Amino acid sequence: MHGGTPPVSTLANLMRFAEELLLMLFDDERGDLTGTLPPGRLDILLAGAVLMDLALEERIDTDLRRVMLADPTPLDDDLLDPALADLAHASDSHDIDHWIRRQAERGGAIRERALARLAERGILV
Repeated sequence: MHGGTPPVSTLANLMRFAEELLLMLFDDERGDLTGTLPPGRLDILLAGAVLMDLALEERIDTDLRRVMLADPTPLDDDLLDPALADLAHASDSHDIDHWIRRQAERGGAIRERALARLAERGILV
């Protein structure tokens, strides 16, 4: 392939990390998410998943001390674009812990949207 691997957004039907994570935690027999995680832990995991996808999309970069916005261009992705906009509107640079906590505040919305996307694809019914 010329120029290396294409950006993730160009790969059709790819699931985001948040969707993959929810699939791993989904209990098929009960028809819901497993209750093995302490309260708030899933939100933290989903926040990390969103930030990981933004890094793979080359929208953010990190060093040992902070997260930096590399490209504010929206991805037309309702899981990632709210976090990207949040990063783009930040007045100061912050470390990864700040951004994980900040995105974890959206954990419920990330979870609901990721589950809806899985249902739309027929992966969860």
